[in-house]
Order: sequence, then structure tokens, then C-alpha cells
Amino acid sequence: MNAIDQFLSTQSKIKVISIIGLYFSAGGILAELLPFIFQNVAFEDARFLFYIKGFLSNLNLGFFTFFQRYVIIFDNGMYINQLNLVVYIIGLIGLALYYFTSEREQRLLRFFLSLIILSNSAGLIIYTIYPLLNFRSLDSNFSWPAYVLFKFVGVLIIYLSYWSLKTLAKDKLDSEKLASEALEEKVIKYNRGEATRWQRIFNLVFDTYMSILILSPFISYFEFMGGLENSLGERYTAYGIILAFRLVYYLFFETLLGMTPAKFLSETRVVSTDFKRPESTKILLRTLSRYVPFDAFSFLGDRGWHDKWSNTAVVKEIRTGVKGGHYFWIFPIAIAIVVGLYFGNEAWEDHQWYLKSKARHERKMERNRNTIEHLSHNTMIELKNTERPYSSDTTYYLKVEDVNGNHVYCSIVPFKKSYSTSKYDIEQYYLQNQYAFNKVEISRTDLMTNSIYEYNQLRSKNDESFAFLNDNSFYKVENIYEAFGPILRTSGGGRLSRNSFEMNIINEGRPCRITSIKNIVQDIRWITTFPLELPTAENDSYPSISLSAENSQKGEPYHFEISIIDNEGTSYRYEVKGQDLEAEFIRLYE
Repeated sequence: MNAIDQFLSTQSKIKVISIIGLYFSAGGILAELLPFIFQNVAFEDARFLFYIKGFLSNLNLGFFTFFQRYVIIFDNGMYINQLNLVVYIIGLIGLALYYFTSEREQRLLRFFLSLIILSNSAGLIIYTIYPLLNFRSLDSNFSWPAYVLFKFVGVLIIYLSYWSLKTLAKDKLDSEKLASEALEEKVIKYNRGEATRWQRIFNLVFDTYMSILILSPFISYFEFMGGLENSLGERYTAYGIILAFRLVYYLFFETLLGMTPAKFLSETRVVSTDFKRPESTKILLRTLSRYVPFDAFSFLGDRGWHDKWSNTAVVKEIRTGVKGGHYFWIFPIAIAIVVGLYFGNEAWEDHQWYLKSKARHERKMERNRNTIEHLSHNTMIELKNTERPYSSDTTYYLKVEDVNGNHVYCSIVPFKKSYSTSKYDIEQYYLQNQYAFNKVEISRTDLMTNSIYEYNQLRSKNDESFAFLNDNSFYKVENIYEAFGPILRTSGGGRLSRNSFEMNIINEGRPCRITSIKNIVQDIRWITTFPLELPTAENDSYPSISLSAENSQKGEPYHFEISIIDNEGTSYRYEVKGQDLEAEFIRLYE
């Protein structure tokens, strides 16, 4: 490190530290925004993004296990850590202040670098030991070359952070001399060189919070934590974790640098009573003394206990940068920026969800309209009681028996549904009791009005309901479909990547097989072999098969036609319209 210092001039050091700070801050911001930029990239194709993020992101901040509170997670497994993003923005601001004031303003930059060095040091230890102790249970995708490379990068980051902090501290070391001149020789009673009580309070509160922020993401790697929480309870386990974090935190920073992140901001440092750098034994005694009850309140007197017992003091550094409390408005501004990004992302996600839900609704309405226009004696209409939707386990179906213009004659089929009930079960129940059901006449117009409505009506719950059964209750159409044949739908499951998908299809009706597929929108290449038998609810409660395709475009709507034939030789054609793994099967009539 001394060789580097001798080689570089003052201006060169400013440039080198600026480059290091730019890599850490701007690179970190880019790393956190990569998941947002590439959120439509499928999980299988996102591996390179994880590697890029690993090289650029040098922080891993958290607050205990409240992961979902401060992290935005995308479908491909990537995520934005908003706490990291706040600190990266603060680091970039601190770098700009450092560079454009010719290194006079250093507080934010040194604070930022201090978080980098501890976060990476803790990560280097944990991420080095954990895979070695658990190598037999590692994921099959674990790469040892990447593991070694990331360890090397981690060591380099720690070294660069430490060199930068030590270089920045050199111009501040004369503050010890000034502090000694401001005090009576060998008398530990402070005046001008003493850190104020407000600075000490700020250091205490801020350092406690930062110790949690930096170290709590590593809790999940300690398997004994679950048993400890069961033994002590959640509250006392949290207290114990905080105490352990503070022990590691103070020992690390005050031994290595003589300062903590909070002290970098308040421009104070720990010195021995002869105003030299404290020995490690004094730092250890000083840190352990913090755990004596009421130690924090001892500073209301002339001198705090952990200072007195360890023969150390906290003194002010020379202030070379911006003066005044307005400086710390940077923190709420940075937080406001990230909060704005968070709510902006939330609004964008809500809008995307709205568009997908609306498209899904419109596909369903098209299927309903098509079915009502082609009503037959095989049509089943599932009703939902709008007055008591959850008070009964009986669901009413209307089985169309005859159609005469606008007049539709139906059997009323009350059926007690269970979780595993299939449409095939309902068909069998109807066939066994078809002559015992009451009859009712409804109009095709009412059926169309109740089944076809705008998406905004659905969202506002203002869709109309009718007294279909003449029993003084009101119902709306929950589903309408052609029974007594194959009944196809997607399960919503499967596998999706950037240019391929594997869609799970369920057949809730009679046995059949897919004979061919013809593309209408998107030139999809089907890699499934046809004919393809479709299992049915007759012999499997949850039948499904997978349609595999390539050359598709994730996020883009598709439209294809599927031809099937049942075991009796009857042919059917369906239009399939959808996006990703969600689709509607719309029966095509000759």
C-alpha cells in the first residue's frame, strides 16, 4: 500500500479513488436496475444477468428477514434491493461531492466505502465457508470456477475499499494533534476537541441501525437460528442478534479504521488517551464495555464508561467540507428517489396486470359469446348465487334441452361440488338423473347480457344478475361450455422462456387426441409429436399433457387452431388465443 502511495501523486489519488467510487456506486445502481431492464428475460436465460450483477453489486443490505418489504422480485427470479439502491445513490452523490470539491468533502464517500468493506468482508467469509461445508447439497448449476472468480473479486473490492479509506484518512490525522492541543495534558476532560453529546447519540443510534442493515442478510446461513428462536422466542432472539451484530460491527470498524460508518458522517474518531491509534485490546475492552447495563446513559455525565474503562476517547476530525445540518438532507432526498422508483414500479406493474387481466377477460367474453351464439343440447351453464355466493355447497347448472329462437329451455341441475369435482362428474350425474330435474325457460338475450360484460363492470362488481331459476334468488353466469365431448383448458402452469414454452392442457371431458395444430399468429414451431392422446377425467382426476413449442415470443399474444378427434370419431376444432401460459379454447363450429 505504501508503494502505491509513493507512486501516485495527490491528483492521481483523487482520480483513482474517484474511479473506484464510480465503479462501486454507478456499477451498483446499474446492477440493481438490471432486473427491471431485463424483467421479461426468462429464468433460464437470466443466468448471465446474475453473473453481471455479481460483479457490479457490492452490497447486500437487509433488515432481518423482512425480505418482501424492501425487495421487488420479478418472475425470472431476479430482484431489486431498494436498500442497496438507496446507498448506491448516496455513494454516487458522495463521489460527486468529493471530486468536485477537490477531495475536501469526504463524509458521504467514506461512509459509503465503509459499508462496502464490511458487507463484502462478511460476504466473503460466509460465502466461502458455506459452500465448502454444504458442497454435497449444492445446486447442480453451481459453478466452482465462478465461485473462485467471485472470491477473487471480493478480495479485490475489500482491498480497494480499505486503501481508499486509509488514503482519505491521512489528511484527517492531524485532528488528533489539534484535539490534544485543545485539552489539558493528561487530563481527560474535553472542551473543543471533544465529540459533542449529540454526535455521540447520532453515532449510537445510526451505528446500531447500520449493524443490522449490513449483517442481517447473513442470518439465513446459520441453521441454528431456527432452534434459537424456538427456545428463546422471537423477541429475545432478535435482541441477541442485535447484540451480536454490534459486537462484530464495532470490533471490525474501530480495530481496522478507528471509525464506524456513523463516525465517518459525524467526522469523529476513536483515539487512545494519548491521542494515538488505540491498541486492539483497548478496542476489545471498549466494545465489551458497551454491554454493561446503562452504559449508553453514562455519557450524560462527564465521561462515558466504555471510554473511561478502555482509556479511549472520541474526538472531532478537521472539517474540510460542507458545514451545517443541511448537508444531511441528502439522505431523505436519496430515500425519496428510491421511494418514487418503488411506487413508480408498483404503478407500472399494476398497469401491466390490468392489461393482462383485461386481455384474459376479453378472451373469456369471446368464448362466451361464441358458445351462446351456437347453443345446443350439449351446452352447460354454471350459475353463481350473487346474494349468497359462499353459503351453500350446492352449485346450480342449467343443461340446455332445446332452443327456439330467443327461447332457451333448460333442466335445472343442482350439484354438490367438491374440490376434486370435474365436469365429467357433472355430466355423469346429469345422465343418471336427467328425467328428475325441474325445467325452466330463459331468454338468449338475458343469457347474453349476463355473460358478456365489459372488464370495468367486472372490476366494479356492477355486472347484472337475473332470477334464472324463479326461486326469488339472483344468479350470474359463472361459466358456459359445451359438455358431452372434450373440454379443454390450460392449467396456467408449464415452462416459459424467452422464445419457447411448455403449456399444460387439461381435458375435463371425454377422451380425445390432438391431431394437428395450425398457427394463425406467430410462426411457432411445435416440437410435440402428433397425434397426442389427451387423458381424461374418466380415469384421472387432474388430467394434463404438455404442448411444447419453440420460436415463440414471450409476452406477445399468440393465436393458433387445434384439431382433435374423440374416441367416437367426432372431430372438433378450437381457436386458442392467449399470452404466455394463459389461453382460452374457443370452439369453432362448421
